Amino acid sequence: MSQYESYTNWKGWHLDFSFSEEDDLYYDKEFGQVLRPGLRLIEIGFGAGSFLAWSKQRGAEVYGVEIQEELVAAAKQHGVFAVNQIDQLLPHRQQGFDAVVALDVFEHLSNDEISSILASITKLPKSSGTLTVRVPNCGSPFGLWNQCGDATHQNMLTPNKLSQLAFATELRLVDIRNQARVPIRRTFGHRLAKGLQFAIRECVSKAIAKIYDYPSTLDQNIVIVMKNMK
Repeated sequence: MSQYESYTNWKGWHLDFSFSEEDDLYYDKEFGQVLRPGLRLIEIGFGAGSFLAWSKQRGAEVYGVEIQEELVAAAKQHGVFAVNQIDQLLPHRQQGFDAVVALDVFEHLSNDEISSILASITKLPKSSGTLTVRVPNCGSPFGLWNQCGDATHQNMLTPNKLSQLAFATELRLVDIRNQARVPIRRTFGHRLAKGLQFAIRECVSKAIAKIYDYPSTLDQNIVIVMKNMK
């Protein structure tokens, strides 16, 4: 825990459980099609709470898991049910959970810790429940900047590695994709330039994939979706 003692200040989190216009744009593109009113959702490692706040505003029933006490306390102050470990949610599983989300979390954990969390997750969701994970893309050279940019990152993850860690559970990989590409809401010129950048990136990724017989998911962050097959 000592490495996290100043983590909140280093990240610049205000713990106000709000989300920016940029957050809104990204979350809507990444999760807007699956998040619906009444959906029971758990976020592991909710940090400053922006995704929980966005999901709650969209009508989801949200639960949070965090190891840092100050973050759990902040969540409770903002009306979010929060605990330190996912197993503490077991008493609330009667109705099942529809989705579990972990954004920029698993890279902080060891293989054993990830395996333990995956095993706990399979005890919680409905048969159609999903786990959505976002991590630095360690199957791409472009993911190394994010992976090596935080001293608390200790695990380099790829879809194959996460599938291996989940193999003893009922979770199975169903989708791999680049993190949603969203232009920041600034000037029209900036959005136009970003759109052009994204188009060029897509062409380059497809070319590299074809030349090297390699996945075309080469962006800095990757999103991995697993489904509970129980």
